[in-house]
Amino acid sequence: LETHPATPERVQATAMYAATLVAVTPDPIAKDRAQMLSQLDGLLLGDNPMKGLFLGNLFLQPWLGLRISFPPKWQTGRASGAVGARSPDKDAAIFLRPVAVDRGLATVVREQEERAGVKLLDDAQQVQINGLSAIRKELATQGGKEAYWRSATWVQVGRTVWSILAVAPLARKEKYACLINA
Repeated sequence: LETHPATPERVQATAMYAATLVAVTPDPIAKDRAQMLSQLDGLLLGDNPMKGLFLGNLFLQPWLGLRISFPPKWQTGRASGAVGARSPDKDAAIFLRPVAVDRGLATVVREQEERAGVKLLDDAQQVQINGLSAIRKELATQGGKEAYWRSATWVQVGRTVWSILAVAPLARKEKYACLINA
């Protein structure tokens, strides 16, 4: 601190240096509006489409070759590594998320069975989704005063196993099952 100039000296030295600086006009980034807009053409704004994007009720994941149509008029969105949709009446929801890579379908369901402590493969159905083998388990659960219908489906797309989870009040199962399990 002994060699450090006092504040008034630093202010004076800075002012003297600033007086020697010459302002210059930088070259324009474009000669006109059209050239400026052409430089912005192709600029990515918003979500990265390689992470998946929504086109109406259709979710596309081009990098993984995945597409899923959510029911019409449902509100779609993203949350915690999943995409999903909520019914217009806000009483049903469906979520899609990747659960494993490079593991077989039945192996993944067994692993989830162990984590959840629920027999998922008992009474599960082997189904086809767009020509792909899938496993679906439907069950009823109690949540507070209301019973809920839950549908869990696992489908392998390429190297990735995806989980499709849906929930709706059990009393409205018939209303939603045809939309969700389509």
